[in-house]
Amino acid sequence: MNRWLWLILLGVCLAGVGCGQGERPVTEVTVEEIDGVTYVHNPKVPLHPDKTVVLEQDLSIGGEDAEGNVILFSPQFYLADASGRIWIGERQDQSFKVFDSEGNFLKTVGAKGDGPGEFQSLAYCGFAPDGRLVVSDFRARRTSVFDREGNFLSDFKWRNMLSRLHLIRQNSFVADELIYGDRADEPRLYIRELDFEGQELRTFGEFTLPRPKSIRIGNIVMGLSVPQSPASVFAGDGERGWLYHCLNSEYSIEVHDAEGRLFRVMDRPYSLQPFTSEEKEEYRGRYDSSPDPELKKLVRDMELPSFKTVTDRMLVDDQGSLWVVTKEKRDKGGTSQTAVDVFNSEGSYEARIWLDFLPGLYKSGKIYRLYEDEETGYRTLKRYSVVWN
Repeated sequence: MNRWLWLILLGVCLAGVGCGQGERPVTEVTVEEIDGVTYVHNPKVPLHPDKTVVLEQDLSIGGEDAEGNVILFSPQFYLADASGRIWIGERQDQSFKVFDSEGNFLKTVGAKGDGPGEFQSLAYCGFAPDGRLVVSDFRARRTSVFDREGNFLSDFKWRNMLSRLHLIRQNSFVADELIYGDRADEPRLYIRELDFEGQELRTFGEFTLPRPKSIRIGNIVMGLSVPQSPASVFAGDGERGWLYHCLNSEYSIEVHDAEGRLFRVMDRPYSLQPFTSEEKEEYRGRYDSSPDPELKKLVRDMELPSFKTVTDRMLVDDQGSLWVVTKEKRDKGGTSQTAVDVFNSEGSYEARIWLDFLPGLYKSGKIYRLYEDEETGYRTLKRYSVVWN
C-alpha cells in the first residue's frame, strides 16, 4: 500500500474516528494560522472539567439604613473603581451614589438636569485606566467625562445615537453606534472608537442587531425584537484593550487587539438549546395584558425560532479570562443554574461553571449583581468573593 495512504489511515485511527473504536471526543486544543489570524479550536469538554467556583457574599448595599431611610431607590448601573469604591447610578434622581469598599456612603456625583455634569437619562458608563469616569446620556445624546473623584471635566454631543460602552481606553472608548435610515425601527449597528471629544478614531465595521418585527400603533411605529434571533454580543478587556465579539447564532468568538485588528478566533463544539413550547408561551404571555390588540396579535402571530442562541452576555475577569454565559440550564436542589464557559487569555476553554444568577460585573476578584427583594421591592447591590476550587 502507498506509504502516504498508510500515514493518513494511521492518523484517522489515532484520532478515534472509525477503525472499530467508535467516535472519541477531541480533548486537546488545536491551533492554526489563516491570513494572519490565529484560530483556536477547543474541545467540547474543558481542559479542567473538575474546576469549580464558589461565590461567597461579603457585602450588601440597599434596603434601609438605621434611621429607616431607603438607601437605593432605583439603581440602574454599578461600577467599582481601582480603590474599591462602588458607584451606583440611580434612575430616580439621575445621579451616582458612591460607597467605600465596606459599603459606607461617601457622596453623590451628578444630578438631574441638562447642565454640565448633570444627566437626563443615565445610560452606560465605565472607568478609563487613569480613573476618569465616562458616562453616556440617552436623552441628552451626549457623553460626559469626570475625574476620579467625580468632578466634571468635559462633554460632547453625539452625531448619531450611541449605546452600550464595551471598552474604555486611556483617551478613547469603544461603543455601539446606531444609524437610523428610512425606518426608525430598523437601525443598523456599527462599533466605533471615539476620543473624549467625540472624534472617530476607527470603526470595527457593521454588526448584527436582533431581527425586529414592526407594528404601527396610532402614529407610532414600534419595533419588537424576535427573541433568540442572531445578535452581536461584545465584551471588553480593559487591561489589554481587547474587544471580544460573538455572533451568538454560533459558538465562535472574535478577538480584536488594541489597534482594532482581528487577531484571534476561538470556538468549541456546542449544541444549541431548544426554545421549548413552554418558553415560547411564557414569552407571549408577557404581552397578554397589553391594552393594544395590535401588539398582542403581533406577538401571538410571531414565528419564533426552534433553538436558542449561544449567549447574551460575556465578561472579562481580572486574569483576562473570558466568561461566556450560555443558554444552558440545569436544576440543582430546586435552584435553576446557568452554565458559564471560561476561556483563558490564550483562547483555551479552561472550565465550565454553574451559577444560580447572572454575573453583572467582575472587578478585583469580586462579582457584583443587583437583587430585588420580593417582599419590600427594594433593589440591593450584592458583592461576592470568587473562590476557585
